[in-house]
Amino acid sequence: MTFQAYLDNIEKQTGVSAEAMVKQAVSKGLTKPGAKSRPVIDWLMAEYSLSNAYAMAIVRLLRDRCRPILNRAPHLLFPSKPEDLPMRRLLQFKDELLVLWRAFLAPETPLWLKALMLLIPAYLLNPFDFIPDFIPIVGWLDDAIIIPLLVSLLVRLVPRPAPRRTRSQGDTIDGDYRRL
Repeated sequence: MTFQAYLDNIEKQTGVSAEAMVKQAVSKGLTKPGAKSRPVIDWLMAEYSLSNAYAMAIVRLLRDRCRPILNRAPHLLFPSKPEDLPMRRLLQFKDELLVLWRAFLAPETPLWLKALMLLIPAYLLNPFDFIPDFIPIVGWLDDAIIIPLLVSLLVRLVPRPAPRRTRSQGDTIDGDYRRL
């Protein structure tokens, strides 16, 4: 089923167009930066009795509509206040660790890269540091600087997956096949 078919089915089922639902969600304040999709889904299920799949189609439409707004207001994504920089870097570090974990578990990641990934916990557990850990604060500070740098370097080395190709010709098959 194509995405447009989902939107058409939503309009048939509720009598309200998907665009009108998007406008209502914006007027209700459900599209604020950092908003989660669960309140939108709950609202759509309660007000229009949509299934979860149809509600997720509206959520995707909402995200696609709100992305240009965020592009016009980059200060919402990239705050310029200096006090926001450490928190943003900490969140980026968390995301980078997640990327490394997924890449480590993926079978298509090269073996040499997985071996390099194992160096990070080995460095943390190794008693020999550039600055020994028994020196207060400075010993821990070198770990707090070196580990994020190693993680960032390894994330850059992780191969990116090839973009998925979609068929542009022909109709989409909805999966209903019956044998007579």
